[in-house]
Amino acid sequence: MSAPLELWWERTGHGERGDAVLLHGLAGSSDDFPAELDARLGRLGFGTVRIDLRDSGRSPRLDADGLPRVFELLAGDRDAAPYRLVDMARDVVQVLERASVSRALLVGVSLGGMVAQHVTVIAPERAAGLCLVSSASQPDLASLVDPTVLAPLLRAGLAALDAGDGDSRGGAGALRQLGAVVASDPWREAIAQCAPATLIVHGAADPLIGVRAAFDTWAELERARLVVIAERGHEWTTSAWDLVWPHLARFGRSVR
Repeated sequence: MSAPLELWWERTGHGERGDAVLLHGLAGSSDDFPAELDARLGRLGFGTVRIDLRDSGRSPRLDADGLPRVFELLAGDRDAAPYRLVDMARDVVQVLERASVSRALLVGVSLGGMVAQHVTVIAPERAAGLCLVSSASQPDLASLVDPTVLAPLLRAGLAALDAGDGDSRGGAGALRQLGAVVASDPWREAIAQCAPATLIVHGAADPLIGVRAAFDTWAELERARLVVIAERGHEWTTSAWDLVWPHLARFGRSVR
């Protein structure tokens, strides 16, 4: 367990419905969310809080902690990673405290969706609703991720390290974040016990986290709605968010 970090965050507006917290995916940053999303959420009655997760964007990097010991992790040693998803969730809870956000609609993409679930588990009173995009509710990547897709990403990360480019999207931070997922204890049962109303959105053609992960999460969460977007993969561009928005807007209006 590592101590909470002071993450970079930015707040836009104060809505009568409260706040939406945007949590990006692995090796990304809050800039991955289109700027128009803040305006749309604002018109819906939400302020927004964008957060750069640890080892990403403008938030602290933990290079001094080294890299996950991959083979030990795969052998089941959960102490072989510098941190876990619950540590990333504690970072986010600290931001919510700093921003005086008592409850929020948590919108998480991929890794960000896993962090959002952990925020809900450790501080359920903070989660007014969950929107999980291209995410999963278990740490067993071997059963979720197509190895023909994951292997090139790992090779790119190691190549970036060899080139001294630790700040790249495939560098040391990404490997530590991936290690955090693998090192985390299973949480599907825990999130099923405390999840608020949840919108699950997944691309039917997601090559990284297959759409089966979305169906598995939907089956476990009593108050969940599942939307599968045809022909979408794992990248959520501005045009892809245009497809998500009608569902998120309808869901957001129901969040209390």
